[in-house]
Amino acid sequence: MNRNKAFTLVELLVVISIIAILLAVLMPALSKARSSARWVICGSNLKQWGYTLQGYSTENNGKLLATVANSGPVPAICGINKSAYYKSNNITSTDTGAVPDVDGSPAFNVDSIKRYIPNFDYKNLNFDGAWKCPENALNMSSVVQWHITSTLTRDFPFFILNYSYFARMDYYLKDKNTAYINPKLTYSGTSGLTEKSLTARLMVMNDTVFQQNASQDSGWSYNHGKAGASCHIAKTKTDFWLIAGNVRHVTDSEADLTRGSLHVDATGMNQLYGDGSVTRKVIRNSSLLNYKKFSEYVEEDTVNSDTQISCIVNSSGDKSFYFPKR
Repeated sequence: MNRNKAFTLVELLVVISIIAILLAVLMPALSKARSSARWVICGSNLKQWGYTLQGYSTENNGKLLATVANSGPVPAICGINKSAYYKSNNITSTDTGAVPDVDGSPAFNVDSIKRYIPNFDYKNLNFDGAWKCPENALNMSSVVQWHITSTLTRDFPFFILNYSYFARMDYYLKDKNTAYINPKLTYSGTSGLTEKSLTARLMVMNDTVFQQNASQDSGWSYNHGKAGASCHIAKTKTDFWLIAGNVRHVTDSEADLTRGSLHVDATGMNQLYGDGSVTRKVIRNSSLLNYKKFSEYVEEDTVNSDTQISCIVNSSGDKSFYFPKR
């Protein structure tokens, strides 16, 4: 009589072991492929921002929105019109504000650009699509609501984008506005940043690599990191971290800065130029993010863009990093 053939326990264990080995070999490659795909999507988001900025400029006599001022330029900030927010949420209030003017240009704000870029809804707080880098795990809708609620007492409430916006930097950079910026902490090397018009030579947006000033525990924000995204909001803001999502809080202490050893593990950024082109820049040495490392380049005309990262610093010590274009 023929018996049905079956695997023995040993044979099953061998098969399971082989599958486990194959998975161990394949998973890093799959993870790298997913990360590469998110880089591509992120670059596509910035291209959509390029169309948005070109559309706004075309319909506003060539003008550009200006980087928001908060003790100096803070490219990571996007403002809101308080009246528009109240109206969208059916809130009756006499507490209204206006979008501030920066040397004849409105400050970067959602109400001026949301008609050009979808997925921004005050009422339902749908902040998806190009508003969010796919590498950043922040619970964006809740986080934006937290920022808006936290800053509603100001004339110009704001939230923090996954991307940084650099324009009308002619107003801020070097010695042109010492009331907003300490000129000795303005920038490193050739600024390479957009001034009054969009151009292929100058950057206008990038993946945020931002460090909060020391009074806020020197937290970092960035999208692309070796261990994932980081958010700069201090851990003492417990109400924020209850709703933030699966994102880290990375800091560096003064002791670390003295040793030149940083905890920050940002791996790079995508950069958008005025012609709509996007370039991926890689950070191979995170110690370059230590502003003290390249302070010697301040006031010089050029810097080696292959090895150096530049930044702008406001009078509060907030730093926004980028690569200067050759």
